[in-house]
Amino acid sequence: MLPNIWFAIKHVLVGLVVIDAVTAPWSLIAAANLRLSPQVPRAIPVMVVCIAATMAPFGPRGPLGL
Repeated sequence: MLPNIWFAIKHVLVGLVVIDAVTAPWSLIAAANLRLSPQVPRAIPVMVVCIAATMAPFGPRGPLGL
């Protein structure tokens, strides 16, 4: 039973790290986009590159290789 709990905790922590790695830059980029030129959504393509760079090391099977 204990290994299953650690397995779940590990997955939750990795998920939180990945979410934080993407959410923090998104808030800064979106705020800058709204402040500088709200008519043109420049934050979207920049964030696509950020998400791709964040997820690329994990490969197609995800952060934990499941």
